[in-house]
Amino acid sequence: MRKNKASQICKLVDLLADMSPCDRKTIIPYLNEEGCKSIYECVNNALYNKDIPAEKKRLIRKYLKNDVGCYRSLLKTNLHAKTKQKKLCQVGGRGLGLILEAVLPILTDIARNKKDDDDEDEERVRADDDDTG
Repeated sequence: MRKNKASQICKLVDLLADMSPCDRKTIIPYLNEEGCKSIYECVNNALYNKDIPAEKKRLIRKYLKNDVGCYRSLLKTNLHAKTKQKKLCQVGGRGLGLILEAVLPILTDIARNKKDDDDEDEERVRADDDDTG
């Protein structure tokens, strides 16, 4: 995931992670396509990212075992966006909080690294300006 995208969706992920499953089920139908894609990418990262501890992955997979078919369908690229959104609503937000909580630290780190990289770029530009001036 690119750094600028991580910083954009970090707020959405944080908000959804703090909601109750019932509230998430109410909110999901109103998300735009980009918001839904962000959630699908978080699901994929939570299940397959090597940066998430194995214990956390086991807990997520154990919790999602009843809804594994719905979550797998979210990862398919050939399904229409509305179909995926309906599947996400069908799950009703169960397990989504756990997934988003697992991914949020990674997103935060990526977003922070972007800010650090931007600060370093600004310092390099200032140093170049001082050398030429």
